[in-house]
Amino acid sequence: MSGYIPTNPLLFNRTDAPIFQAADSDISLYVPEDIADTLQAEHKTKLKNLVQRGPLDIGVLAGAKIDYGVARIDDRVVILGLDEHDKPHVLVETTDETVQKWASKRIDSLRTRASSIVETDNRGMSIAHGQD
Repeated sequence: MSGYIPTNPLLFNRTDAPIFQAADSDISLYVPEDIADTLQAEHKTKLKNLVQRGPLDIGVLAGAKIDYGVARIDDRVVILGLDEHDKPHVLVETTDETVQKWASKRIDSLRTRASSIVETDNRGMSIAHGQD
């Protein structure tokens, strides 16, 4: 799974949330600075362990927030539209090949602009912010 998450979804709210559970495949998420800062503040130890052992990688995008989310999960694409208050408004899920190609290009573009949440030493992690 890979994708951009523009707002603080329920999957980040608790340490027993799905994102913090063991996964069978790699997970690459790209988030805006405010989400990365919240994750760092609320789940520092759990994130450090997951990033160190895999399969989780979180990229941080600095600058303007994108007002929709996009994710590739196997052959499915999920697009999440937000309202004016950054709350989920519409969700589209499809296996359409044209949308899959678009989503892959979009996620690749985000990957190249993102900076990873990286371990700096044994005492903690820091966030190196990329530019959006």
